[in-house]
Amino acid sequence: MSDTVHIKKTRMPFDYRSDGKVYCAKWYNNSVLTAASNEQTHSPLQKFKRRIEGQRKDINQPDLIRSYNNGMGGVDLLDRILAFNSRKKMVLAAFVNILNVATVAAWRIHCKAKQKSLMHLKFRRKVILYLWQPDCLQDKCHNYQKYVTIAHMGFATQGSCRACQK
Repeated sequence: MSDTVHIKKTRMPFDYRSDGKVYCAKWYNNSVLTAASNEQTHSPLQKFKRRIEGQRKDINQPDLIRSYNNGMGGVDLLDRILAFNSRKKMVLAAFVNILNVATVAAWRIHCKAKQKSLMHLKFRRKVILYLWQPDCLQDKCHNYQKYVTIAHMGFATQGSCRACQK
């Protein structure tokens, strides 16, 4: 059955099929999400609030779709950023993608660690403002001595701290 026909015929927000080994579920939200699993099924159904005709109603959501949405993390955010920042040069694109992955991963850790977490854009701006500070990446003086061993260079010397030049 096609997606539009199913949505118009039934008011059920999901459809599922199984052959005994693989379980497939379709979730009808703003767009259709199809997920398959050999481990999870639609039960237990979870209550999910959705706005229908201006009212918030409880809709049953399959367990497979709920676990998919919980496991998404920052994947959808990374896809949006990658589509927005398409680059011609491969090296620059790879570097920008690495920065984006690191920023989204740090934001996900921030969200799990804090009760009142920042939105992704505000978090990204704070990271950029912190990195623009003149001394944010400067090594701090740790009062440790660095020795080059005899096995390495043939003699031992004492190094100095990069930050304070002592």
